[in-house]
Amino acid sequence: LILCSFYRVGNLGASNHHAFQDYIRKARQRRGVKGIVIAGDLNLPGIDWQNYCSSNAVEQLFLDTFSNFGIEQLITCPTHSGGNILDLVLTDKPDLISNIQVSEHNTPCKSDHFAVSFTLKSKAKRIKLRKRESLNFKRANWEALNADFANTNWQAELNGKMETTWNRVKDILEHS
Repeated sequence: LILCSFYRVGNLGASNHHAFQDYIRKARQRRGVKGIVIAGDLNLPGIDWQNYCSSNAVEQLFLDTFSNFGIEQLITCPTHSGGNILDLVLTDKPDLISNIQVSEHNTPCKSDHFAVSFTLKSKAKRIKLRKRESLNFKRANWEALNADFANTNWQAELNGKMETTWNRVKDILEHS
């Protein structure tokens, strides 16, 4: 499941829509993706969400994209002080979303937008981290290490290209 947040500046036009559409297409093509949830301010004020239409060509492009990808918009009441539904929760798995709430004006903070919250039903897989090597500096042979460093010709070792020099220094440290 991909959970993402979007903010769309309302006057960006069709190129902005195409970027959004490409993101959705690529996200859905990723291996193992079983759904997508998009939450955010998409600034689509002219959409009539009950009739799923808009007289604005760019907004209609967004509606077509939602429809083509089987994405539903779940907010049913205004999320802006102007009376529009601007802040959206979009998903192709509506059964995973519950308890959608739109806060009162200026709650929890002062804004012309109303906060939107929802519960997402999902199980997160815990990725097992591989064990990494860690050095115990308390057990180091500091005398031998200092002797190796003292006998190293650092002028010669630190001369040359950065990448090559860094690799030589790592070799010295690892083999001392």
